[in-house]
Amino acid sequence: MSDTATSAGYMPRTQEITTFRHALRILGELDIKRIAIRNQIPIDSRIKRRGELVEYLNDIFQQGLLSKNIYNEFRQTAFNPEPNTTDGFFQSFDADLAKINIEELSEMAKKWNDMENKPVDGIIEININTDGRCVLTATRQIEKFAFDARSEVSTSYYDETQMSLEIDFNRKVIYYQTTNSVKFQTIKTLIRQFLIFIFEDKEIKLFSPRMSQTLTYTKIKEDNWSVEDYRVSPNTIKILDLLFELNQTTHFDDFECIEITFDHEDVQNQKKASKIHRQNYGGDNLLAIDVVKNLILSNRNILEVEFKLTYKEPLLDGNFKRHYITVGLINEKGYFLRIYIKNNEHNLKLVLARAYQDLKAIFIEHFSAKELRNEETIKITLGLL
Repeated sequence: MSDTATSAGYMPRTQEITTFRHALRILGELDIKRIAIRNQIPIDSRIKRRGELVEYLNDIFQQGLLSKNIYNEFRQTAFNPEPNTTDGFFQSFDADLAKINIEELSEMAKKWNDMENKPVDGIIEININTDGRCVLTATRQIEKFAFDARSEVSTSYYDETQMSLEIDFNRKVIYYQTTNSVKFQTIKTLIRQFLIFIFEDKEIKLFSPRMSQTLTYTKIKEDNWSVEDYRVSPNTIKILDLLFELNQTTHFDDFECIEITFDHEDVQNQKKASKIHRQNYGGDNLLAIDVVKNLILSNRNILEVEFKLTYKEPLLDGNFKRHYITVGLINEKGYFLRIYIKNNEHNLKLVLARAYQDLKAIFIEHFSAKELRNEETIKITLGLL
């Protein structure tokens, strides 16, 4: 058994064994194999059928030969309300972590669930809570009404919204896994009230990443006398820094911007945002053309960007299989950041889901960082070096 799969001394409890069996019953064979391969769980070549694979995994789990992280991955995948979703919303929050003990999060969630007259009616279920990273399921029921024109009376019903989320308390980042903006709006209200409850702080707010660092540059004009000042907005710097970080990882390369939308130079005219597509510029990477560079250097904010990437899928032999994906980013300034993969090929569903997990991990890690990680690359791209 590989080091990745094992965890010395970890023996599952009876409840965990039952949950693991339940998860394997829910998951399809491809999902099970994908998790096994990624975690380097050796599978005997004589195992051909799904039932044999499930029995084998149950056996080695009960023997303590699988790590708790692997157990959590099977559980999280099986009970996710929107499995294989390649879309989601990111927000930050500001709170004093010294006020709570993250290890007691499950107990705090139980207190919330049992509380009467909550400010927002909803249930929080903690699925994973490890090293300041929490994966949870949030459920909210909202009363709605329907009017019957024939009987001229209204009836009420409850609409349930459920979502899987990830909160990184150390980085103060929340990831909402959903393709539905209405669901996001519904659940983020519940999450804010839950954070207010556990931190006992009514001032907690949810927002998009804040970047205080600005990038300014003064250039001497050709007359060698007058100067020209450039300033890049903190918002745009943050987006560029996140994007360039993708090329620094082992999973992605060949970043290429194909569409970009800026806010209007007149703040009263935001409906006239400037959208630029590479087809209008010979199919080049838009970050390499002067029109885009000049807009960035004119302190304009990036609202949306679409880019192509190569995703390197790890294989068992240590090599990579390359897949070309298209990723979109929506920046709702001061509110949220949304990241999604546009590809929808059914035969690549699991690959795209894995690519999004790697993409999400990068954004969570760097989302709230206030310092620039790729300042030199940004300056070179903009022609400032």
